[in-house]
Amino acid sequence: MTAFRYTALYTLMFFASVLALFLTTYWSIGKSLQDNMAKGIEAQATALTGAHEAGELSELIRAVNRLSAASGGERVYLLLDQSGRKVAGNLGSVAPRNGWTHLSVPINGPGAPLHDSEDDETAPHDVLALGVTLPDGYFLLVGDDTDQISDAEEATIHAFLWALIPAFVLGCGGGAFLSLSYFKRIDAITQASKEIVDGDLSRRIGVRGTNDEMDRLSSNLNNMFERIEVLMESLKQVSADIAHDLRTPLSHLRQRLEAARAAPQAEGVYESAIDHAILQVDDILATFSALIRIAQIESRSRRSAFAEQSLSDIFAHVANAYAGVVADKGQVLSVHLDEGIAFVGDRSLLVQMLSNLLENALQHAPNAARIEVSLALVESDAIGVVADSGPGIPESERQNVLKRFYRLDHSRSTPGHGLGLALVAAVAELHGIEVKLGDNRPGLRVTLRFPSAART
Repeated sequence: MTAFRYTALYTLMFFASVLALFLTTYWSIGKSLQDNMAKGIEAQATALTGAHEAGELSELIRAVNRLSAASGGERVYLLLDQSGRKVAGNLGSVAPRNGWTHLSVPINGPGAPLHDSEDDETAPHDVLALGVTLPDGYFLLVGDDTDQISDAEEATIHAFLWALIPAFVLGCGGGAFLSLSYFKRIDAITQASKEIVDGDLSRRIGVRGTNDEMDRLSSNLNNMFERIEVLMESLKQVSADIAHDLRTPLSHLRQRLEAARAAPQAEGVYESAIDHAILQVDDILATFSALIRIAQIESRSRRSAFAEQSLSDIFAHVANAYAGVVADKGQVLSVHLDEGIAFVGDRSLLVQMLSNLLENALQHAPNAARIEVSLALVESDAIGVVADSGPGIPESERQNVLKRFYRLDHSRSTPGHGLGLALVAAVAELHGIEVKLGDNRPGLRVTLRFPSAART
């Protein structure tokens, strides 16, 4: 039903366009012919007036009669004397009137044999005429038959009426073709969406490659479906990772509590069991807090807190906060920061991102290792670096460590949940920061590219 309405609407608009074209053509043809006729009449009248001024009246009379005879009834001439009596011409006497006028005269009326026609002899005939009073008082009238204009306009109407048939066929056919093509693509989008809702997250909408509105819509929907598939797979993976990573501490917690209950009822045993239980519960709660924080960041709700921040101050603040911890561990902290670099973002999230990177370096770099923190403005981007001389990360694992709960084999003996770098990745994506993990030879070198930074 909708396709029929669109077809009818398209046909109606097509007919309206054809009608507008006809009216414009009809008016243009009529006006052009009338203008040409008026120019011809005016030129003839000017020539006769000039001939009269240059010669005798008898010459004008002979010229008018000669032109009347040669016109074949298509053009009318009339010359009246001062008393209004006809002197020459093929038109019956009319009242003198200067300027342009429309006359209605019989086609073969008395004294005005304009045409050889099979029509009624008394039928009126329209004539466009120009009247001029000569200097000696004579009146000259030159006119032309407007039937040729009427014939052209009538031919235009007939042509338009004949053109309505193919216009109707083309309008209906074109409307049906466009409507069916349009709704076929809509149906494809609807079907793909239904299959995705039914669980086939790999389903995509076909794109024709025409780059029209429907293609752009299909491409955007495909990008959305791809994003949904990635998020759903990520959700499944996170759910599995949570179940896997929390099962071990919960199992240990249960074992310790069971062991405490089975042990002799000594006060120290119970206190030790409770202390260990509290530590493990705190560890579990910290995991959930980190997951909730990552989810909040990925929801982009934190963009409302974006404001211009001093990136130099943030780097300096985090470096100073960890300077004592680095020194206690026997490590060396090297800081090189350009002053006055500004960046638009959420200050607390940027602090959290840098803190996680330094925490990662502290945990995995050995004693006496060197940790480097630097910030510099390169053209319109700020380049931040957090590097250490620890074991580093193999190139094949550098993208994996940015995922939730992912930990390298040599890191499983160290405290943590595998969420630190995942939170770094979430904050970076929210701010449009490019994160690159590289080799510091030895150790890990994390490069942060802050776009559209500026010097204040």
